Amino acid sequence: MADIRVEVRGLGKSFRLGTGVLEAVKDASFSIVKGEFVALLGPSGSGKSTVLNMIAALIKPSGGEILIDGTHIGAQRAVQQVGYLFQRDTLFPWRTVA
Repeated sequence: MADIRVEVRGLGKSFRLGTGVLEAVKDASFSIVKGEFVALLGPSGSGKSTVLNMIAALIKPSGGEILIDGTHIGAQRAVQQVGYLFQRDTLFPWRTVA
């Protein structure tokens, strides 16, 4: 069997908006094996960034589970095996590579 690095099972995320609820991610499931290159594709607002934010433990899922190297992760718990680059370079814009 392949070495599964990331496994997402029945992942869901809902946000409360005023008196309503926005279901941003519903029942997402996939796995990523060692050495595999994966891209999340979809239109704007389809939940791609929300899924990545949950995998990076930046936000807590409303349902489902995420496993990194077989270990269940939760929000607000940094995972050394996960690197994350934000969409916008809004962090430290005055810094340079040098």
